Amino acid sequence: MFARLSESPVTQARCIATHDSSFPWDRFQVLHEDGSRQHIAIHPNTSAIEIEHHSPQGLRTLIEMNPRRDEPARVREYDAQGQLVKTETVALHEQATGQEDTGTTRVARTDATAGHRAAQGLRPEQQAQFLMAYRQTGDALQRSGLSTTQVGQVCAAAVTHCTRHGHKGEPEQFYLSRDGQRLAVMHRSQQLSEMAVAPALRQSARAHFSEAAQVSAQVAVQDVVPSPLQLASHPTATPSTSRAMA
Repeated sequence: MFARLSESPVTQARCIATHDSSFPWDRFQVLHEDGSRQHIAIHPNTSAIEIEHHSPQGLRTLIEMNPRRDEPARVREYDAQGQLVKTETVALHEQATGQEDTGTTRVARTDATAGHRAAQGLRPEQQAQFLMAYRQTGDALQRSGLSTTQVGQVCAAAVTHCTRHGHKGEPEQFYLSRDGQRLAVMHRSQQLSEMAVAPALRQSARAHFSEAAQVSAQVAVQDVVPSPLQLASHPTATPSTSRAMA
């Protein structure tokens, strides 16, 4: 479901409102190539996120989630007349492998979807990362001399960076160095990672988004495919039994 909402590439993302003493939400608008649009609200204090997706056909999907909590997202779908047609909950993180969910079935499931993920654009949590980076560093990046387009490039590169460093946890804060040359990320694990700003300007935001999707797919595959060391340790084992032995 999340992949379907992000299927079309992002063409524009902008902040339309920021929180203050009377309104605790930061609001963003994301436009997609196919004409769909998303209104995203982020509560800086609680990390709550609300995504309202409007399809080109007039359908509306409302997603409420909080990546900080170990809870599924709540999803409601409405038809073009505004009538509620479906309510469901969707896990934000893959659950631990059950007894019947073997390594073989997980590899097969990943193989069936990994080839499509790079073209499906950003997941909602990655969109939230982009908007968080834009909100927390956009003004400072512009003061350092970057244009709005270049700020988008840097923030899009930050999504790829966070995906590569996913083992450190979700990003909680983005910082720009005083000289404007490096962007730092404080992760949920309280570990800090850094990326240079200049390389981010060498490709478009859309190219960064595509790279982030590809990295996400690679991480998913690596998570379920046994390593060469595992196979060497058990040369006669199948991927399923190797996974069980690991």
